[in-house]
Amino acid sequence: TKCALHELKSMGDPFAGTYLAARRFDCVRCGHENSVSAADCLKSLVEKGNHEHFFVATQDRKLQTELQSIPGVAILRAIPQGVTIEPPSKAQQKNAELASLEN
Repeated sequence: TKCALHELKSMGDPFAGTYLAARRFDCVRCGHENSVSAADCLKSLVEKGNHEHFFVATQDRKLQTELQSIPGVAILRAIPQGVTIEPPSKAQQKNAELASLEN
């Protein structure tokens, strides 16, 4: 998102390479007129049901914990062996069970 790019750019030279790499990806429109933190921006994209079916890749433990309470959000995490998808949280599993009962 533009908010994430803005945050990376504001972090200065240590993150210049990360910023340049991130600019090469398609940018999702978040709708924020004024930039918010990358974490808040990403949460705003998925918090109301994740209708776009976004996967969120983050090493931010606080953000991972917050996203685990949102149904339908897949969390990607980098580990030394590669990238993993976190298993669904108990809250996500419960929501999936309730949704299957409604159908």
